Amino acid sequence: DKKAEARRIAAMWQQVIDLFRGVQYGALVFELYNEPRIAVEEWNTLAPYLFSLVRAKDPFRYWIIGSTDYNGVSAFERLQPLNDARVMYTFHFYEPYMFTHQGAAWDKAKTAITQLPYPYQQQKMPALPAKPLHPDLEYNYFNYNQVASREYMSRRLDKIVNWSKKYNKLVLCTESGVIESIPMQYRENYLYDMTTLMREKQIPYMIWDLDQSFSIKGLFEKHGAPQR
Repeated sequence: DKKAEARRIAAMWQQVIDLFRGVQYGALVFELYNEPRIAVEEWNTLAPYLFSLVRAKDPFRYWIIGSTDYNGVSAFERLQPLNDARVMYTFHFYEPYMFTHQGAAWDKAKTAITQLPYPYQQQKMPALPAKPLHPDLEYNYFNYNQVASREYMSRRLDKIVNWSKKYNKLVLCTESGVIESIPMQYRENYLYDMTTLMREKQIPYMIWDLDQSFSIKGLFEKHGAPQR
């Protein structure tokens, strides 16, 4: 019973809301639920119910709400906003995933190929491993030239901008980045394009896990800080 689960989550939020009631309303924001693992259509029904439970406990706090499928762009496009002026909306941006997560220990089936260049350069592509691969990994390898570019990322972010304009809602990216084991040149190239595009499209963004697995170290030494 997903509504029962929503009530359980709301009861946990009650403790946090009580602890911070009246504190830093202009700076401290709560995120309703990070990366829910259900269908978008289900979330569009459940999110308003869950939010109604927590909003009733404090009408003044600002909240952040995202969509499903790891808060990805495609799911975000289908998110239905709530009728509440104190809600902001979030997405996560790790596209192309094959590049940003290459070699990640927690998703080996889809990230086993390393040394992928960004942007795409045919002469620098690593060889396809001889062992059997996850179907998604093999597909992504042969389509890497279509997604490993600034132009592709720009088109994906335009979908977020269009959603924001359609519903007149504030959107921010609360996770982006690239795993630190990738060669620095490619990592810098990607982070520079991503951060510059976010600024150009006026999307606030955050780098996930700064100085550990995901990093922006060295970025501005090479390119200089992106300008608005």
